[in-house]
Amino acid sequence: MKYSVEHIDEHFIRFIFSFPADEYHKAIEEYVEAHKKEYLRQVANQNKAKAVGFFRPIINDLVSKAYTKAANEYPEEIYYTPEISIMQDDAKRGLICAAKVQVSPVFTLGDYKALRLTDSELAEVEKEAAGVPEPNRADTRRYMIQTILVGKLSAITEGEVPDTMAGERASEMVAAFEQHLGNNGKKIEDYYKECQTNEQELYTDFAKEAVKQLHTRLALLELAKAEGLTATDEEYEKELKRLSEMYMMPMKRMREIFAKREGSNVRRDISISKAADYLAKMADELYPMK
Repeated sequence: MKYSVEHIDEHFIRFIFSFPADEYHKAIEEYVEAHKKEYLRQVANQNKAKAVGFFRPIINDLVSKAYTKAANEYPEEIYYTPEISIMQDDAKRGLICAAKVQVSPVFTLGDYKALRLTDSELAEVEKEAAGVPEPNRADTRRYMIQTILVGKLSAITEGEVPDTMAGERASEMVAAFEQHLGNNGKKIEDYYKECQTNEQELYTDFAKEAVKQLHTRLALLELAKAEGLTATDEEYEKELKRLSEMYMMPMKRMREIFAKREGSNVRRDISISKAADYLAKMADELYPMK
């Protein structure tokens, strides 16, 4: 099997899978041998419609394995179900199939340059900032305004977080929570008992929070795209160095680990951080410290 990747647009790609005739024919022979009784019955009945459908599981199996390989090798995570189509089904020429798949959520950015705090929001910020020690007051005030602007950005940005993406994040949050309990000498089962909850309810709560967090991150990513806030090679290397020191791992090994998918995630995180900084600068310009 060979495959190629066709980039349809920013959000969609198409994998083209080509199975040579000998590979396809071998799969057919093995399937017929494993289901000989049913195959002979259909041939005897000369039911052509059923005969065509009889071989469908072969195609499904071949494409499923091929898609798994391609999806694992693709440099970005794929959170959507592919749309499969058959382009050629010929025992002599082989099998060619396509899998169209969405590779990133479609988010529509609102008018982020018009973001503003209400008078009551600004008054609340000033009130809380006034209670912070003077050396940290300006940074705290800036962070509070930035946080409000980030929330407003998320609110004016339209898009759906994929269920699989939210589920993956929720599972990570549950695992981190369980580890936190363990570090404090507690078991997750004790937490369920004390709070009168269970595993499913905890997961559901984290899933809701995961959707909010991911929606905000994806909104910031759209802002980064709009403003051209991409990660430079220098910034990427700096982040790898930080991670290398954190995990006490040689830079050479870090570069190997982050060569594909993980590297893309790091660059995306840098872009999101830059988008948040963009809103922080907006806060400084709109609401300077008096």
